Amino acid sequence: MRGFIALVPVVFLLSVGLLIQSKAISKPQSKIVLQAATSVRPSITPTMIPSPTSLPTLTPTLSPSPSVEPSVEIHSGLIDQINSIREARSLPLLEPKSEVCAFADLRAQEIAQNFSHDGFESRRDHGGLPYPSFTQVVENIAMTGNPVGVWMTSQTHEANLMSALPYGCVGQNGLFSVFEGWMP
Repeated sequence: MRGFIALVPVVFLLSVGLLIQSKAISKPQSKIVLQAATSVRPSITPTMIPSPTSLPTLTPTLSPSPSVEPSVEIHSGLIDQINSIREARSLPLLEPKSEVCAFADLRAQEIAQNFSHDGFESRRDHGGLPYPSFTQVVENIAMTGNPVGVWMTSQTHEANLMSALPYGCVGQNGLFSVFEGWMP
């Protein structure tokens, strides 16, 4: 087909200043390019469709915040992948503690709106994390169907996954994934 350009699915990965984004190419293939970090903010343009029998009326409504009730079972697949790698390296396995999973779920919803570590860093720096105390906390974020595989290709992300944390969990919201790790 003449003039056809296929777009490779976009893969974003962000941790400590990295963003991986695929490029538009002429043939479908996987190619990842490292670039400086930027925020990705999806925009939504409202469209009014007038009713033939009445004038359109805009009524403001409040949408409730999404309920975040994590289930360790939902998170176990990705934690199992991470723990398999940790076990092969003779590292202790991560335990998916409920407060870590709830925070990972919340962050997965947040990064769908603002793909950055801003929410994590702000909470960490101003005492807003859901933990009573911490000696270490880490976060990896990604926009891909294979977050663990992509994180393991980045030295910084891999270090977060393999650090001496007792607790960790991965939250997901569509293609958005967040790994949260906590050491009391």
